[in-house]
Amino acid sequence: MGAARGYYSLIQYCPDLSKAESVNVGVLLFCPDMKFLDARTSSGNDRVRKFFGKGSFDSARLQATKRAIEARLHLCKEDFRTVEDLTHFIETRANELLMTAPRPIKVLNPEADLDALFKELVGGRGKKEVHVPEIPQLDQAFRSLSFVNRVQFDQHVEIPVLGRELHVPYTYRNGALNLIKPQQFPKMEGKVKETAMRLAIEGDLLSRHAAEDGTQRKLIVVSVTSQSEDREREDWIRRILKEYHTRLVVSSQLEEFVQEVNREAHE
Repeated sequence: MGAARGYYSLIQYCPDLSKAESVNVGVLLFCPDMKFLDARTSSGNDRVRKFFGKGSFDSARLQATKRAIEARLHLCKEDFRTVEDLTHFIETRANELLMTAPRPIKVLNPEADLDALFKELVGGRGKKEVHVPEIPQLDQAFRSLSFVNRVQFDQHVEIPVLGRELHVPYTYRNGALNLIKPQQFPKMEGKVKETAMRLAIEGDLLSRHAAEDGTQRKLIVVSVTSQSEDREREDWIRRILKEYHTRLVVSSQLEEFVQEVNREAHE
């Protein structure tokens, strides 16, 4: 495969916007054609300390903020399809970690290119993305001894017809192969509908096209940010997914859902 068009953005620590003084603490690389979005941030705060002085910032808070932006990108990466999506995300940043406007770059090997960008523009020790469970309590439950050999982790399935790969954190069998996908729905109404329709189409295609061994497949979407006060929004998502043979599980149903999987899942 030849070079693809990508975009990178520097992640910068800027404690005082009025002074516009900042130091690079990470870099993000986005390649729409390769469906790649990832970030590297510094494992420590040596550069910040050298630039702004010891004791001029809260190191623990800065570390937490860097990890939070990595987790946010990991959680929402499927919502980034165009450079405009990335630009919108950058423009909504509202803390001491800012991101520069996307700059074009040719991408051959995304992982290697991201490492090279980090080395050139940030330096020091990079902290590669650490897997952050979208729903910690769900992840902890499924990794408990009671689910050993009955729940499989980090599977990749190809969406029939579309030919697109879907990462599924958890799967289990109860006659059918159930694909459990946590999803954080965007706050913007247009983006919510776009995300719900994409999941509905993927779930419908999976349900209508059996796996190679003939096993029927069902997509189960677990909403990460179900807001109890927004019942209308939740009901709309549920209705759309149901029409396309896709199930929605919201936060208030997590405990009941885990018990259901415990009853039904088999090796």
